[in-house]
Amino acid sequence: MRAIYIVLFILRIFQTAGCMMLFILLLVDLKDPPQKPIKMAVLCCTGLVLAYISYIIIVRSQWAEMMAVPVELCVCLLTLYFCSKDKWQVGAFITFSQFNIYMAIRFIIRLIIPLDSGVMYELPNLFLRMLLYTLLFVFLYKVVRPHFRKLVKSLDKEWNLIALTAFSFWLLECSIQYLPRIYWKEYGDRWALILSSYLLFVVVYGLLFKSSSAFLEKYERQEREHILTLQNKIWEEQIEAQKVAVSLARRDRHDLRHHYDTLLALVESGRTAEVVSYLRTQTDQPEYAA
Repeated sequence: MRAIYIVLFILRIFQTAGCMMLFILLLVDLKDPPQKPIKMAVLCCTGLVLAYISYIIIVRSQWAEMMAVPVELCVCLLTLYFCSKDKWQVGAFITFSQFNIYMAIRFIIRLIIPLDSGVMYELPNLFLRMLLYTLLFVFLYKVVRPHFRKLVKSLDKEWNLIALTAFSFWLLECSIQYLPRIYWKEYGDRWALILSSYLLFVVVYGLLFKSSSAFLEKYERQEREHILTLQNKIWEEQIEAQKVAVSLARRDRHDLRHHYDTLLALVESGRTAEVVSYLRTQTDQPEYAA
């Protein structure tokens, strides 16, 4: 039974690391070609997780459990370093938002499965985590990513404040859930506070999403107006060029008719030498030069 528990525990660690990597890969702009950086990130993160698991098995102390957050943070940083082309503020926002969602999932699971250890905790824990992460990934890919990538391209210095917001929520959740003791040791006294903090998290991110949507709509409208202005300017220039071309064609036709009348008069009067001289004079004009 102990061996089964250890196997499930190791699977949960790999599940967490894999979900964190996938969370980042769904939102960032990947380097080209993406296959090589993803392979490097998977390789390095797998080595890090294996080292952490070895440390837990060998040490078997409370400090080993407390090393989980630094290890998870390293997984995120390695994934961003190898795979992301975005600025570091975007990566910070994704990382700390992911930690906030991860802590929310842990809190939900602790409420549903109150047991702290054993196979009967690890099995439903793995299942519920996978279910919640699957729903989250579908939502990220279908709804969040298209809007988020537009936002990354549109905003610049605003990402400093957005990343700071995600980091502040992470500090808030860590303070509430882990200080002075981890929440599942006394969650009966703090569950309302934790739920209130996540309600605030949802409200702030909802307002951020709404305001960014309004900004993107305004930005896209300005871009469309700018494109229409450029198209109108090009059309006006083309119309002016056509008017000039028509005017020149009319002038050339008038001049050509005058030349024909002159030549016809000279031919009818039998002055062929003057015809030849006239033609030579006209062909020597600069506009007829080769």
